Amino acid sequence: MKKATDDMDARLNNLNVEVVELQKKIGDSEKEIKLTNDRCLYEKVYNRRENLRLLGFPEATTTEEVASEVVYQFLERELERWRASMACIELVRKIIRCKQTDCCALLRFPDRERIFRLALEVRDVTEVRVFADLPKEIQERRKKQGPKLKKRQEKREN
Repeated sequence: MKKATDDMDARLNNLNVEVVELQKKIGDSEKEIKLTNDRCLYEKVYNRRENLRLLGFPEATTTEEVASEVVYQFLERELERWRASMACIELVRKIIRCKQTDCCALLRFPDRERIFRLALEVRDVTEVRVFADLPKEIQERRKKQGPKLKKRQEKREN
């Protein structure tokens, strides 16, 4: 009886060691998966770095040509300091899942940054809102970080 229980204890210890090793491998695999997902997300962000999301354009933006013209008119009308003819807009397309949003793909990142900054300056005057074109995962992460950011800004002001 004693020998049988000792054998069972030894096997149980071996199984416990195997379980611990497997849990460690699972943890390592989960870390690797998270790292790979973060890399893919970084690639998505980088691929969209020249894009802007435009909210509040009139519904006349049904085709790419008309949408491009509306974006150029917005740039010239609302952002007086910006010469729209200098911006090389590659593509303006309607984002289907959010009918009020257009996506504007620019050829050069400096154009995107300049338009973005100027649009922020006139955001109180115009109905059109300009946002960076970010994947949904990044938007959710930023929403979670919002309260922490506000607390830090309040501490800096005090």
